[in-house]
Amino acid sequence: MSRRCELTLKGPQVGHKVSHSNHKTKRRFLPNLVNVTFLSDALGRGVRMRVCTNAVKSVDHRGGFDAYLIKAKESELSQKAVLLKRAIQKKTPEAEAAPVSVVEAAPAAWGCCLGDQADYRILKRPDRKIRPFCVGV
Repeated sequence: MSRRCELTLKGPQVGHKVSHSNHKTKRRFLPNLVNVTFLSDALGRGVRMRVCTNAVKSVDHRGGFDAYLIKAKESELSQKAVLLKRAIQKKTPEAEAAPVSVVEAAPAAWGCCLGDQADYRILKRPDRKIRPFCVGV
């Protein structure tokens, strides 16, 4: 089993352990790998992967396992992750479509946060997505 993350491809790095007398000895910096089961909504099952903790945070930040794989480049993923990405894209053809702007998705949410600026921003640049300032709406 290799010491490499299956989502970010982070692997071991080499550096120096520096003593108080500034004597340098070689050492390896290993990635913090954990076994995680991600739930895929498109596939309808859990997927077990060995990933670094940074990748777990990135998956949460991008909105879930399916969204992370769809947005990731195939050159930055392992072979297993690329196969999963292609399976998810087959199950959800609308995943490749352009994302819906916040204005079209939930007008009540952006109206309370943007107020009078919302109409002005829509008229000025209708193609641009508008993000509300408050998150918990």
